[in-house]
Amino acid sequence: MRTKYLIVIIAVVLALISANNLLAVPCYGTHMPGKKKFFGGVEYNYVIKRELQHDQGRVKNPDQFLMVSYGIFDWLSIDLKGGSGKVYYKDSEYGDQEFATSFAGAYGFRIRLWQNKNQDIKLVTGFQHISVHPKRIHSVDGRYSIVVDEWQGSCLGSVRIKQFDPYLGVKYETYDLIRWLRDANRKRYKSEDNWGLVAGTDLWLGKNTKLNLECHVLGETAASVSLTREF
Repeated sequence: MRTKYLIVIIAVVLALISANNLLAVPCYGTHMPGKKKFFGGVEYNYVIKRELQHDQGRVKNPDQFLMVSYGIFDWLSIDLKGGSGKVYYKDSEYGDQEFATSFAGAYGFRIRLWQNKNQDIKLVTGFQHISVHPKRIHSVDGRYSIVVDEWQGSCLGSVRIKQFDPYLGVKYETYDLIRWLRDANRKRYKSEDNWGLVAGTDLWLGKNTKLNLECHVLGETAASVSLTREF
């Protein structure tokens, strides 16, 4: 039965990644490690279409991370991750640009606002930040560098249904693309929209292991999938 669920989830993820508009910083869902406990795992995140203000083009970037969450209290966790990412900058003032894979990192925290243990319903709010530093490129205009910064606040509600913890919520985020030409001439481009919806689910593959799938719509189009184990 678990194999069947896993096949369905993987099929959905592959379908999303191959679409033209995918659903940026994952909200991680509503499951949090207990006090002085942690869970770790791997994550793949794909932002396919992020429009920038004033017709300054659009961005997409795939990221991959090692991630860990630590429970300071039962109701408060710290989320950290490090890995790599690349950026495709489309329709920019210098044309289409591709920045090769380099460092990416993120941090954040989550707070459980309310929980009904009898019905296993949770309400969680959180804050996350991600920064992607792809390699610079050399063009006819000289060295060209960019950094992508994203800040996000969210509020999610979930309910347990057998092996699943589906959740739904809202988020507000800012997305900045900062670019340098010849290590000077610095400009900052912001995203077109900031509000969005979040939908996702945890699928428990065992007592301490879960697969998470999450999608974002409206303000951005992005999707993420992660596999974590609690210790």
